[in-house]
Amino acid sequence: MTSSRRHEPPRLPDTPEEGYYLVRMVAKGPRVPAMVNCGFRWRASVCGMWLGADFDPFKAPYVMHICNYGTRITEAEYERLMSDPRVSTLDPFTPVDVRTLPVEEF
Repeated sequence: MTSSRRHEPPRLPDTPEEGYYLVRMVAKGPRVPAMVNCGFRWRASVCGMWLGADFDPFKAPYVMHICNYGTRITEAEYERLMSDPRVSTLDPFTPVDVRTLPVEEF
């Protein structure tokens, strides 16, 4: 996953941009794939769940949060992340306590 903002083109704050992102929706939450789309209205999707829509991007749920705090990713990377079955089990709005995570065996 790309997590470095070094290679991203500069973005203007408070300027919504359509695209694909990797973002934390809450502090200590998992980084999840998100998409911002402006067809007829601005809308955001996190882990494949549409969060609502509005004509004004500042009123559309989570659009500005994703654009301001997310890291841009490519459409191919977004599709790869969405096809991972572990993504569907994530709750993007719940913080993760790493001390309670199960240990994966190698």
